[in-house]
Amino acid sequence: MVFAARKINAARVNQRLAHLAQFGRTGEGGITRFALTAEEKAATDAVAAWMAEAGLEVRRDAAGNLFGRLPGRRQGPAVLTGSHLDSVPNGGNFDGPLGVLGALEAVQSMREQGAVPELPIEVVSFMGEEGSRFPWGLMGSSFLNGTFPCDQLAAMKDRQGISLEEALRQYGARPEAVHSAAVPAGRYAAYVEMHIEQAGVLESHNLPVGIVTGIAGMRQLRAVIRGRAEHAGACPMELRRDPMPAAAELVLAAERLARESDPATRATVGFLQASPGAANVIPAQVELTLDIRDLDGARRDACVERVRAALAEICRRRGLEGELVVEHTSPPVRCHPELISTMAAAARSLGREPFQLPSGAVHDAANVAALCPVGMIFVRSRGGLSHCPEEYTSPEDVAAGTELLAETLWRIAAVEWERWPEP
Repeated sequence: MVFAARKINAARVNQRLAHLAQFGRTGEGGITRFALTAEEKAATDAVAAWMAEAGLEVRRDAAGNLFGRLPGRRQGPAVLTGSHLDSVPNGGNFDGPLGVLGALEAVQSMREQGAVPELPIEVVSFMGEEGSRFPWGLMGSSFLNGTFPCDQLAAMKDRQGISLEEALRQYGARPEAVHSAAVPAGRYAAYVEMHIEQAGVLESHNLPVGIVTGIAGMRQLRAVIRGRAEHAGACPMELRRDPMPAAAELVLAAERLARESDPATRATVGFLQASPGAANVIPAQVELTLDIRDLDGARRDACVERVRAALAEICRRRGLEGELVVEHTSPPVRCHPELISTMAAAARSLGREPFQLPSGAVHDAANVAALCPVGMIFVRSRGGLSHCPEEYTSPEDVAAGTELLAETLWRIAAVEWERWPEP
């Protein structure tokens, strides 16, 4: 049986991307579509309707993850593919949705061509990948691989005080049964995720697509620095116990330590909040987030400890109290070499260069790696921009990525992956 990846309907993928952009559109032209909100539900419902239209078997698990299954010629572990639909605040419309809609197009095109894969193929839309609403990134895939702390549903809250348990219930999921979303190793033969690159490497090489070799490991931390609130005008500079300058020092120390570590090390402060937060009050407390990641887990952890030591020294010198708490960790992940070889062969069959590159960003594939071999396809981002309204991938590059994904999935589904050794 022959499947022609070049016959995928690229216009349909781009039209669906444009349709999803209406859910959470901001005044600045970006997308704000947080996990378990009405906006994410509307986008997920639209994808579910397209899955049904494509003839897939549609289901949702207790954690809000959406699946569409294309049966294979035989029973066996399915090939999983997809991404997520939620966004960062005022982000773009390609980060996540491209992987979901490209995967849907791949299997829909197989059905339309009458091509039945040997193994089943499942398209997944993971709930809550970004971690923008609740302090847990890759949430949906954490439920899938069984690593999410299900006993924390009531305690974990967003900035409006809404618990994860309440949000799941409002969304139509089943918080009392979220443990049932976990699947055993062996359920899936492989996972392939297509995603925009979110950097400028492919653009610098004038290439539309690339094959990912590995995913950086991440530690997300929360630093709290406590001082003393006083009047901004009355308190002399030399008598202050002000946590804000200490926070500024910590931000600069994190940047310096990451630069000194390795070119693959990243350190980012993405959130900072002063309390009580008034213009004429010296803060009593400053809270900030730190995101430290690296392709090498030991090197990443060493950078975290140097940041911890820097915070202790800053607080000692300034007479303050400080703590650094690890809130989320994901390990570095190597993509399966046989999957990389399969994607490279698929690229060459489509006349594409099998260019390989690492991922500094963390993706759901890092969690699914606990269940099966994983691989990723990157698609070029214009200007290397992402997590902003200017995020853009051209229709031509969307087509190139979807063709490569479709050809890869077709090749994988014809192989008994469970017989392959782990690298």
